[in-house]
Amino acid sequence: MYGRSDNRKSRIYLIFIGLLVASGVHAGEERSGSSQLDPKDAFFRQTVYAIGPSMERCAPIKSGAPANLWGNRERVEQTETVSQDGRVLAIIGRHEDGTETIYRFFSRQNECLAFTRKPTPRPTSSGSLSQAEAEKQRTKPSCFEVLVNGLIASSPGDVEALHAPHLSASQLEDVLARHPYSCRINQFGVAYGCQGGAYISGRKARVMNWTPNHYIIEMPLDFERGRKDAPAVVRRSEARCLRSSAQ
Repeated sequence: MYGRSDNRKSRIYLIFIGLLVASGVHAGEERSGSSQLDPKDAFFRQTVYAIGPSMERCAPIKSGAPANLWGNRERVEQTETVSQDGRVLAIIGRHEDGTETIYRFFSRQNECLAFTRKPTPRPTSSGSLSQAEAEKQRTKPSCFEVLVNGLIASSPGDVEALHAPHLSASQLEDVLARHPYSCRINQFGVAYGCQGGAYISGRKARVMNWTPNHYIIEMPLDFERGRKDAPAVVRRSEARCLRSSAQ
C-alpha cells in the first residue's frame, strides 16, 4: 500500500516540476520575443518630433511617424534607420532621378530642437566632394524664393509626364481635372503624401531642394481643410527667382 502511495506522490511531483519548467520556458520565449521587437515600431506608435519637408519643425505628432511619407505614383526606395541610442528614426527616400528626401523623427523634443541648431558642415575643398555632391553644388539655385508659373506635381517624373509632347492642351486639361493636386493633412495641419498635378500661376514658393532640372518647393495651396503649406515639384524653367540666397 505504501509503495503505490509513494509512486502516486512521485508522479504528482514530476507533473508539478514539468509544469514549472514549461511555464519558465514560455516566459523565456515571451521575454525573448519582446527583446526582438523592431525598435523602429515604437516611432510609428508613440509621440514623435519631426524634421522634414513641409513639416513644422519639432512639433509633436502624437500618432507617430506617418506610414506613407510620399504617397505618389513614383517609385521611392525607402530606407529606415534607428540611431544607436534608439531615440532617432531617419527615413530616407531615394527618388527615381537619384535625389533623396530625408525625414527625421525624434523621441525627445529637446534633442530635435538641438539638431535644428547644429551648423551644416561644409566641405573644405571641392576635391573632397563626391560626384553627386559636386553636381548638387554646381546646380545650387541662386535663390530660395521663387514665383511659380507652370505645372506642379509630386515628383520630377510626374512633372515630366504632364509635359509629355504627345499631350494636347485639352488632354492635359482633362488629366489635371481627373487628377487634381491633393495632399493628406495630418492632425497638426501638415501636408504630406501628395499626388496629382495642377497648373499654378503667379504663386510664391520656397525652394527646399533641387535637381539639375527641377525645384522641390513648398508653397501655400488650398485644400478642403483650408490653405496649407504643401510640398511640390516644378520645372526650374517655370519658376523665377524673387530673392537671392546670398541676401
